Amino acid sequence: MLEETRRNLAESAPKSLPFLEFVLESVPYEIVRPSKRQVLEAAEYTAFNDAPIVAAAKMAKAVENC
Repeated sequence: MLEETRRNLAESAPKSLPFLEFVLESVPYEIVRPSKRQVLEAAEYTAFNDAPIVAAAKMAKAVENC
């Protein structure tokens, strides 16, 4: 997701890349890797393309009431 974000910003708003890097260096975050099963479960209630993000958020307990 980080690489996709960097790529999208580089294409659409390259001047914002330094701010993204500042945020990433300033804010603690955790990279989680959901299993295939977790992604497929998330795909049952969200768009398939969004399922990896939803599964990772759920795994990191960033989403309440999932």
